[in-house]
Amino acid sequence: MLALWLFFAPKGMVFYNGIVYFDISALALVGYTMAAYLLTELFSRIYQKRSVGETMYYVTIELGQKQTMLTGFLDTGNTLTDAYTGYPVAICDFEAIRGILPVGMLDLFSQPVDLERLENLVTARTANHFKLIPYHTVGFSGILPAFRPDKMVLQGGSLLYPVENVYIAVSQQRLCKGDYDILLSPDML
Repeated sequence: MLALWLFFAPKGMVFYNGIVYFDISALALVGYTMAAYLLTELFSRIYQKRSVGETMYYVTIELGQKQTMLTGFLDTGNTLTDAYTGYPVAICDFEAIRGILPVGMLDLFSQPVDLERLENLVTARTANHFKLIPYHTVGFSGILPAFRPDKMVLQGGSLLYPVENVYIAVSQQRLCKGDYDILLSPDML
């Protein structure tokens, strides 16, 4: 504002003691306020319609020789990351991912993590593929078992997004009423 006032000195603008004053009528002030509000609402609605379609994805996950296709929801509130690597974490319910999990790991993923079975989940052979991810939500906290898929691809419309360096945490509880199977992190895109 200072630069505007110094270089152009618009009529009706006063800059005094670090404060800018505009000499406009009350009616003009109301009109400009309404115009700014309408433009803001217009851009907000256009962006909102565009972003709603960009929140649902088809998700293909491969682990070993097995593959599954899920419906994913891009949850902007999902900030879960692996504490050691910083990789983003998607959250999937057990029933949706059960078909690709190794037979030896089904018991560990189907039940809440218990410290006595902790050494069975992460061994020297599986340390790069399986982890325990601590989480904290409003009123809840705990540990979710997670695995690193061999391949993960998101499909939104006609675009494919290969995702690398990601973990998929497995929840024993259903995420929603069946609209989606996996909660995606915005860091995956």
